[in-house]
Amino acid sequence: MHLINSILRWLDIGTGFLFIAISIPLLRGSVPRNTFYGFRFRQSFESEAKWQQINTYGAKRLMYWSVPIVLVGIGTFFIPLQDNLVLIMIVSVIPQLIVLIPFWETYRHTRSQ
Repeated sequence: MHLINSILRWLDIGTGFLFIAISIPLLRGSVPRNTFYGFRFRQSFESEAKWQQINTYGAKRLMYWSVPIVLVGIGTFFIPLQDNLVLIMIVSVIPQLIVLIPFWETYRHTRSQ
């Protein structure tokens, strides 16, 4: 097993599971309005109900999009990356871009409210 595969594998798998873990309290609705944690759009600070609704939606989307990040990490068990710079870039950059999707979806959702 090569070092680059191991590093990218555990970064992607760890990132995916970290985002899932971060989403659980938001999904449960156990995070009150604050300035540090949650989907903090202007609309989410209008009321506690909106905060919970927006953060529940955002948590679901973040959990959903964390699965492909974990799958990319698992894929590095089967794909040798050490000699292919293009694959290294895909495996290292794409998961970080995937995580922007749930934030964009949540922002659009808040705008449609």
